[in-house]
Amino acid sequence: MISKIEQFRNAVEANLLLADQKYGTSLYNNVAIRFDIKGYRMAGQAGMRGSSLFLRFHPAAIEDHFDEMLKDVIPHEVAHIVNYAAPHTGRRHNAGWKRTCVALGGTGSRTHSMNFGSRPSKEDRVLAHDARRPYVYIDSKGVERRVTKVRHNKLQQTWGGYSLKWRDNGGT
Repeated sequence: MISKIEQFRNAVEANLLLADQKYGTSLYNNVAIRFDIKGYRMAGQAGMRGSSLFLRFHPAAIEDHFDEMLKDVIPHEVAHIVNYAAPHTGRRHNAGWKRTCVALGGTGSRTHSMNFGSRPSKEDRVLAHDARRPYVYIDSKGVERRVTKVRHNKLQQTWGGYSLKWRDNGGT
């Protein structure tokens, strides 16, 4: 039995082939397909790094909302890839992008209504923020400041004369 992820990958490749036929692009073998999005909002992403094109998808969204992901998210993201490869077809979510999305079988909608997780609580976000800034300093105004390892190491260099100035209170 083929997994949902493999079925989804096959559908993405079929949509890339359709785009190649409709727009004269050569996307089929030139777009990296990844399943590494995490979080609770984004179902898919199209992008370009340098000259490399990529598509990323949320695996939990594929498992929980397979039909909607096939029907709308794939054409949505492939339309962005077509726009990168053939800029005359549109950009971002403008009318040209929408025509491309609809031509590839999508609805042309900019957003989805799928729910595949909930936003972390404020307490969890604060804890995650503090975990990325494990070093604590007291500024010249007496306010506790948390800094990353990189900033901590710069502050510890005696020969560099590195200091930080906070905008909110002017403390250093």
